[in-house]
Amino acid sequence: TLSGTKKVAAVAGVATFSTLSIDKNANSYKLTATAAGLAAGESNFFNVIVGPKAKLVVQSQPTSATSLSSFTVQIAVADAGGNTVTSATDIVTIGITSGTGVSGAVLGGNLTLAASSGVATFNTLTLDKAGAGYQLTATHATLTSTTTTAFTVNAGSPTKHAWITQPAATFVNAPLVPSGQLPRIVIQDVSGNTVNTSSSTYTVRISVAVGPTITFKSSGSNVTTVDIVPVSGIATIPSTVTMGTAGTYTLTATSPFAALTAANASPFTAAAFDVKSKVGFVQQPTSAGYGIAMSPAVTAAAQDQYGNTVTSATDNITLAIGTDANPTTTLSGGSATAAVAGVATFSGVNLNKTGTGF
Repeated sequence: TLSGTKKVAAVAGVATFSTLSIDKNANSYKLTATAAGLAAGESNFFNVIVGPKAKLVVQSQPTSATSLSSFTVQIAVADAGGNTVTSATDIVTIGITSGTGVSGAVLGGNLTLAASSGVATFNTLTLDKAGAGYQLTATHATLTSTTTTAFTVNAGSPTKHAWITQPAATFVNAPLVPSGQLPRIVIQDVSGNTVNTSSSTYTVRISVAVGPTITFKSSGSNVTTVDIVPVSGIATIPSTVTMGTAGTYTLTATSPFAALTAANASPFTAAAFDVKSKVGFVQQPTSAGYGIAMSPAVTAAAQDQYGNTVTSATDNITLAIGTDANPTTTLSGGSATAAVAGVATFSGVNLNKTGTGF
């Protein structure tokens, strides 16, 4: 770029351009002078040489990087026009620009270098935290500093599991968090960054590390493991996974298909029951001859919201016909019976009429 006053009126036939400058050094420049109605004139060839050191310039910008993998940034010692001063051997320091990237991120590698042929090449730089919008600033004792363009650091390869939402104290047959967010396990790289994977290769297997022999239920069945395919690197334990018996448990997250480090959750308890809230049949009524007591005896229990028997309950429980297949039927043996350890036993239940679908 040619700068300065480039249009001047001639005085005594001569135009004097006293403020011209050119920003880039090179050999064999020429200038062309023009005036309306006159033939153009060209100057002789001349050279522009590098000026004195004035500032730092980013010569090679950082590109997207991977957590803890090295990347390169080159910083040049330059004159005011941005030309590299090839004789410079100045000390240059680089660091994370304040307010960019991820808070707490650590820039590793050799952060202070002497320029060689005017350029400091930082080729051992690393960043530990995955995130977008990182910028680096290079500084010098006396020269104007410079800042890189923004770049992104991606998570590295999956190496481990971590619980980001822990199981909480719960009840038998209840979700692992009775209220609030279900337990979640995240897949991380070595620096603890979430690896954004939804691949079955990184299936998370949940099992009981410490707890009763009967482990937990999934969709009503007793199981020892539950496999969950992560979504965006996070595996959420579904609400259908519940503890099958009372006790203190520690769950562990492993991977059946990849060599990832396991992670144990914090211990939690599963209590036998919550507060009583409903009545439920334990031994259902069975078909029988009319007037003949059903066998085995019908039993009903005071239960919590999850269907667990509340063993402290002594409530009176009464049976009545719900759906009557014969409107003249009489139920016997269903009068109010006190629960024992939460269960009321009706040993003489019978109906005096025949029918289907009582």
